[in-house]
Amino acid sequence: MVRNNLPSFRYKNQPSISEIGREGDIIERVFNDFYSLLPDFPSKIKNIVPRIDVSESNSNYYIEAELPGIELKDVDVQVNGNVLSIRAKKESNTEQKEKSYYIQERYTGSLHRSISLPNSADIDNISAKLQDGILRLTIPKKERAVTKNIEISNE
Repeated sequence: MVRNNLPSFRYKNQPSISEIGREGDIIERVFNDFYSLLPDFPSKIKNIVPRIDVSESNSNYYIEAELPGIELKDVDVQVNGNVLSIRAKKESNTEQKEKSYYIQERYTGSLHRSISLPNSADIDNISAKLQDGILRLTIPKKERAVTKNIEISNE
């Protein structure tokens, strides 16, 4: 047998078989914990932060918040100082009767998101629209203060 003079390559942190078994157990437990939430998933989560998109044009700020399955009557938008708050709640009660079984599930959850508005936001003229699970807010910008030179007299 001819041996070359190349060094033997081995990964520094190569796990042993027993270590792989332990890591596999940990991964399996993580997935089992995750999947244990699925049958009753909505009731496990009490407060969810909705995803938002914020953009602006020369005259407005725009905020779009995802509120899937939320009805208009369950949405509340408020401004306190310069903080805009979006709150919504979702209550569901499903019932299914079949030949040999009966299933009834209830869950409630709430959504909340607060956004600091810039000083240039005209909070008195905000408009909101909820359509297809998207809350769209249009926030006009205040007109910028015009700089005016004041003439100084020597009298």
